[in-house]
Amino acid sequence: MAAPPTKTIYDLDGRWSLNKGLSDNLDSVMRLQGLSWLSRKAVNAAQITTQITLAGRGPSATLTLANTANFNIKGTTEVRTLDWEWRDFKDYIWGAFQDRSRHVHKKNLAPTVSSGEWLESLQGDDATLIESEVRASDGAWTNRMLWGFKVFGSERFLIRHMEVRRGRESAHAVLVYDYCL
Repeated sequence: MAAPPTKTIYDLDGRWSLNKGLSDNLDSVMRLQGLSWLSRKAVNAAQITTQITLAGRGPSATLTLANTANFNIKGTTEVRTLDWEWRDFKDYIWGAFQDRSRHVHKKNLAPTVSSGEWLESLQGDDATLIESEVRASDGAWTNRMLWGFKVFGSERFLIRHMEVRRGRESAHAVLVYDYCL
């Protein structure tokens, strides 16, 4: 289901399900992040749902992403403070990494952020995004993400642009999320 018009980057609270029909395949992104072939196949086959809670506003806001999957795959929970400060984190899928996140208007993004025409088309409240940078603690890979909204046809969806780098290799993916009632 498309995102209700009341949902904004400042009000993401709710359950969101990965729409695999509109999303890019994640295999190349996960390969660069060091996931095994078997793990990549399991993630690609699973139906992933994320319970998002955004508490507070401004740099003290906390974004909590509780990810669950079918097939008895253990979920993960990510907690991100939107103050653009690096924090250490560890989970059983991605290992040890550091991340930082913030709300940012599209005009304040670094020029290296590439999201093409989608970024240019954003207006009004949708011109503010959540930007995240994640890096493996051992320096093996980085992942830059932009969360925002995009219209497909006449329906508006939450999306996440991902750009993963490992050495000279890079991979891009766009994830599209349905809002669950």
